Amino acid sequence: MLIVWVVGMPVIALILMYTNRKRLGDEVFFSRYRMLYQGLKKKHFYWEIVNTFRKISIVSINVFLSLYPDYIKAIYAMLMLAIIFKMQEILQPYEIPVFNWIEQRE
Repeated sequence: MLIVWVVGMPVIALILMYTNRKRLGDEVFFSRYRMLYQGLKKKHFYWEIVNTFRKISIVSINVFLSLYPDYIKAIYAMLMLAIIFKMQEILQPYEIPVFNWIEQRE
């Protein structure tokens, strides 16, 4: 179930959006899937999936590295967060600049 719901559903959503990336502005498609890409720039429609995997990875680090000392888990978590932070800083995926600023501080 972990693979199906935690990993499978975001991957299916990403595939669905990628295959329909030309229709993202279509009213019917937008009304069904707007929660996945509303407020994002058209070329960064996938950013909510990146956020989902960021959250999954934080939990996974804590769960699957439970036998390791806390500083090891902290190093992995900080490394992952630093990578995502740098990606967000470079891409600026949100249409409204204040949303980019808020997410950088998140």
